[in-house]
Amino acid sequence: MKEPSVDVDPRKVAEHELGPVDWQEGGTWGYCKCPGAHLHNKPTRHRDCRVYMDGAPRIYCLHSSCSRTLMTAADELRGSVRALCPEGSLPPRSLPTPEELERRRSKNAALAAALSITEDWAKDWSQWRWPLEDLYRSNPRQGATQTDFFREMWSPSDVVWVGEAHHSGPPYYKRWMTADDWAHMPDPLPERFGHFICPSTFQPGAMHRRKEHLLSCPFVIAEADSLSEDPVENLSRNLAAIRFLRDRAGWNLRAVIFSGSKSYHGWFDLPAGGHDHAVPLLKAIGCDPAAARPTQPVRRPGAMRDGVEQKLCWLSHSGKP
Repeated sequence: MKEPSVDVDPRKVAEHELGPVDWQEGGTWGYCKCPGAHLHNKPTRHRDCRVYMDGAPRIYCLHSSCSRTLMTAADELRGSVRALCPEGSLPPRSLPTPEELERRRSKNAALAAALSITEDWAKDWSQWRWPLEDLYRSNPRQGATQTDFFREMWSPSDVVWVGEAHHSGPPYYKRWMTADDWAHMPDPLPERFGHFICPSTFQPGAMHRRKEHLLSCPFVIAEADSLSEDPVENLSRNLAAIRFLRDRAGWNLRAVIFSGSKSYHGWFDLPAGGHDHAVPLLKAIGCDPAAARPTQPVRRPGAMRDGVEQKLCWLSHSGKP
């Protein structure tokens, strides 16, 4: 005989399973602590993990290293909700709009294309090796500086953020300046300006590094620090991945920056199809999808990291007047 359901709010079940949840949009979803946070190989932030309670409960995290743990946690949460909550206590899952269906179709097509392209990478990634001496020798802008970087990558009036990862909000309003203003700052920038830069442009007057304050997303960043446990080998594979994206996938490479540790950041013009098309390919070759987020702070050239320069290694000509 089936046990009678106990009248329990399914959100309370989620909080019991996952800990405190910062509910959004009337409780249909919320930010929570990732059940696999101990597996993350990058810093974990408050908004990295979400639990969705419309329809069958789901858990989603921006980190990929915890995916198996999340699948188990989601299965357990669904089981608890089925056992403890009356039918109909969850808000119905909203039907996708035609626009959302089209986006899903496009995203699935992008994933299929990415898997097709990456067959070459999987067979022998070493054919895409890019020795450091060849990288420097092929640099279109030999001797390029931080000033050149700002002038080549953005239009003079574009609003660009520079700072530390926590520099967001009214107290840090001076972290948003035009590319022209940044180009006229001391080269290199003093350390007090921080170690990071955001590849997107912001609306005039922006004081938060949030998606709703963006004006454009002209670039996507390819970076990988976990392709190999050997730091030297990881650097080699990271450069190979950047070259693969340029030469095999046909992405337009704009800059390469050494992070000052065990990775390089390849700055590419955002390819056709936008981030929905770019991220599946990045993930397929082992690049960190978090680095491709439009609001993600990435290492800026010229800053020092534990005594090592975050160096601008390669810079293209923009063709701008």
